[in-house]
Amino acid sequence: MMSFLAALVFLLSSSGTESNEYILLSNYYLESGQADSAIEVLRKAFSETGEHEFLLRIAEIYIDRGKYKKALPYTSRCLQEVEEPDAYRLHALALYGLKKEKDALKTIKEGLRKFPENPSLLHLLGNLYDIKEKRKKALEYYLKALRRAPDSTDLLVDYATLLYRYGRSDSALSILERIYGEVEGNYRAELTLSGIYEERGETKKALEHLEKAYSMNPMSIPLLVKLGQLSIDLGENEDAIKYLSLAKSLDPLNADTRRLLGIAFYRIGETEGALNEEMVALYLTPRNSEVHYYLARTFAELGADSLALKHVRKAIKLKPRPEYRLFEAYLLVTGLRFREAIRKLKSMEEDLNPPGYYLLGTAYFGLEKYRNALKYFRKASELDTANYRYKRTVAELLEQLGEKEKALDILEKMSESYPDSTELKFRMAMLLAELDEMARAESLFALIVQEDSTDAAAYNNWGYFLATKGGDLDSAQKLVAKALELEPDNPLYLDSMGWIYFLKGDYRTAFDYVKRAVEGGVRDPEILEHMGEILLKLGQKEEALKYFRQALKIDPSKKELKEKIKRCEKD
Repeated sequence: MMSFLAALVFLLSSSGTESNEYILLSNYYLESGQADSAIEVLRKAFSETGEHEFLLRIAEIYIDRGKYKKALPYTSRCLQEVEEPDAYRLHALALYGLKKEKDALKTIKEGLRKFPENPSLLHLLGNLYDIKEKRKKALEYYLKALRRAPDSTDLLVDYATLLYRYGRSDSALSILERIYGEVEGNYRAELTLSGIYEERGETKKALEHLEKAYSMNPMSIPLLVKLGQLSIDLGENEDAIKYLSLAKSLDPLNADTRRLLGIAFYRIGETEGALNEEMVALYLTPRNSEVHYYLARTFAELGADSLALKHVRKAIKLKPRPEYRLFEAYLLVTGLRFREAIRKLKSMEEDLNPPGYYLLGTAYFGLEKYRNALKYFRKASELDTANYRYKRTVAELLEQLGEKEKALDILEKMSESYPDSTELKFRMAMLLAELDEMARAESLFALIVQEDSTDAAAYNNWGYFLATKGGDLDSAQKLVAKALELEPDNPLYLDSMGWIYFLKGDYRTAFDYVKRAVEGGVRDPEILEHMGEILLKLGQKEEALKYFRQALKIDPSKKELKEKIKRCEKD
């Protein structure tokens, strides 16, 4: 039996050879890494058939291999002799590869005047505008191309990538997830998915997609650096060192590589190696704003906030980018310099993104201006409607402000998007109990422990609320006992059990449990107040006052406790 190659050669040596047989043989040579042989087959095909598709195929092979000068004669000839959209497309690609951008753009536009409906030319024009960062123009032509070729996966990938860079990550993800079976392994698709998942905080998925992109471009320093960064984010510091050491071997003078290596070395306890790498990065580019910015981030991670602030301010002086100014404000907030942070953030309000508004809310929260904080947390949540953390923060602050029904409403809406979130179920159960909706609260607590029978907090809070909201004390005691079985020394659970005994009138046993809770080291005002109440029942008023005063010192907002202390002092 003849081999596949021998059969094709036999067919081509026969008279009446079909065009597709030339293509088959040239493809065979290409897949075998024999590009020159593939080109010879195509030249022979053209000489015998006069069909220009073979010349265009030769040009495409040269373009794919970056040999743009060799491609140009073939595309030029085709443009002179035939009216083909591919001739314009490939000629423009060859010109662009030779850095003749204006000529490339002119060629595509000439092609579109003759073939205004051609999706490949529309797509390519979108590509060129995309590269030049003329995003509105790029979007316009991608959409025109999509109306004519809605199932083109290459076009959909480029469109999704542009949407991602426009900040429309959800739309981009929806497109890429729909076509992923067809584009898995596509370099741009994998890079875009990695970026989207990183943005969503799904670092593991981001790393998985970036590794797929890396497999197609294993000598890319930017990819190696990014792989190092994501590995650090996941705590996989040994893997980070592997990627970054390879990047360092390819380019020992890459400042980002050296900076990230410093972080990775620090995370595994190699302080000397960390310091060496970071200082090299600073030495390499002392007036590079990004180096100062990332060095500031590194110092912040190392807890050297004063050095971090010094370097981020140097970065701002060199180039006042919004992200640098935002990080300066972040450092001020973490340094409890809330008023200064607010001034900085207010001065850049036009450039604030959702994290910026969230940071502004955090600064107001630090000043205990909770209504102002709520305003900016809500602004962040409205601008980034998919952000779980922003919504949760709004709900928590509403609860703190006593607007528990509104907080519950937000959590219930969130649970529609996150039906499997135990945290949301737990928070809703707590709120429902505080709102005296014990039937609904108990059903949620029951669901939580059904899904995870080791959730001690759920058993404890269920039991505590059942006891304090007039429920069956014996049932409450069994639930808290289950929590203590799982975590015998937890001060909060010991306090719950003590309070149940208090409600049962067994003050001595109550004292034993709450005493252990106090000795557990948690300075919780409620535990201290419970101890005071128990001591009052045991006739030890002075000792009770001591605990009441400690509780009030921790939480001065407790008005009822203030009144209780006054009454005790008078009696």
